[in-house]
Amino acid sequence: MLEHLFKPCLNAGLNSVFTSLTSSLFLSSGAFTVIPPNQSRRSEIKAVAQKEEEELQRWKETHKPPPLQLNPERLGGGDVTLAEARQRQFTDLKCFKIQKKLKKEDMDKKRRQEEEEELQKMKAKQRGKSECLKKMREQEDERRREQLHQDHIRSAWDQVHLALTTVSLS
Repeated sequence: MLEHLFKPCLNAGLNSVFTSLTSSLFLSSGAFTVIPPNQSRRSEIKAVAQKEEEELQRWKETHKPPPLQLNPERLGGGDVTLAEARQRQFTDLKCFKIQKKLKKEDMDKKRRQEEEEELQKMKAKQRGKSECLKKMREQEDERRREQLHQDHIRSAWDQVHLALTTVSLS
């Protein structure tokens, strides 16, 4: 690893210097090399971490929330009998079920409407493509008709010219 740094030493035959320097820096055991930590740097980092931990604990102590002091109250809303509480729960449950059903129906209706809008957009897009293709076909047909008409006129003139030449020769 550090051989390139100590290559002149190795070439000079100072293998013992190289091995003593590398053995103090690295511990090798077979295929693995262990690099020991820098003790001064490690102790410095540990001291900073311990200081920060103590500061955190002090901050937690100073910013600790005060205890809650609530006046005791009767649960269930005051002077409600057990029968009234159960009746209220029953009506709330019924209302909840109805509300849940209505909400689900609204969501389904909204989803179907969004799907329908998406379908309409796709249809409009395809309709536009179809109209464009139809216009292109009509233009192509018109161009062909014009070309065919010009060919008919040319062939008619050729026939007239041929007839005139045969009449004039005879």
